Amino acid sequence: MATKPDEKIAVLDVKLKQLLITCGRTVSVLESTKDIAINRQIESLQALSKDVEQSRREVELLKITNDEPEDEITTWNAEVEEKLSKADEDIKRLEKWQDEYKQEKESIAREEQFKFEMKLHETKLQLQSEQNTKVLGKQTIGAEKEVAVKLPKLVITKFDGSFTDWNRFWGQFSESIEKSGIANVVKFSYLKELLGDKVRRDVESLPKVIIGQKLYCVRNTGKKARL
Repeated sequence: MATKPDEKIAVLDVKLKQLLITCGRTVSVLESTKDIAINRQIESLQALSKDVEQSRREVELLKITNDEPEDEITTWNAEVEEKLSKADEDIKRLEKWQDEYKQEKESIAREEQFKFEMKLHETKLQLQSEQNTKVLGKQTIGAEKEVAVKLPKLVITKFDGSFTDWNRFWGQFSESIEKSGIANVVKFSYLKELLGDKVRRDVESLPKVIIGQKLYCVRNTGKKARL
């Protein structure tokens, strides 16, 4: 006589009940937003679903062995499958949360990495700028010292306005000061210091034009006077 599947069905019913109870915890587990708890819930549902599936096959085999009607076996299978589907849906929901959580963590990590790299880049630029400023400062100081070294001492004999002395004076002034590369305003200051009182007053009375033009006026006035 064929074995009745009552005992197997009882075991399957217990496993199905445990599966449904576990499914009932899915919502609260999701609301906890705890990755470890959600992962544990997934593992529990997967393990229980596997046990239910194994028991279902055993019961189904006994039903077939006992020559139960095929339509009854199909109906019974559909009822078990419906409960398993509930677990499958919960697993999908939980895995979806995990995927979104993982993507969010990766997005935050990328953003933090981007901020770190930007901060590092800004720091490098700032350090480079400070270094360039120091180098430029040293170069400027060096250039100023070099110019200062090259600037002539005022050893040129003053020009008193004598036409015959103009060539001598302008030759010395031109070679020592005008061609030195210093600013026109400095050249003009040197010039005034090297002029006699009367000549200085004449130069200072020139129209208010830029310094370079005053130097030009003095140079050409001297040439015309010499001629």
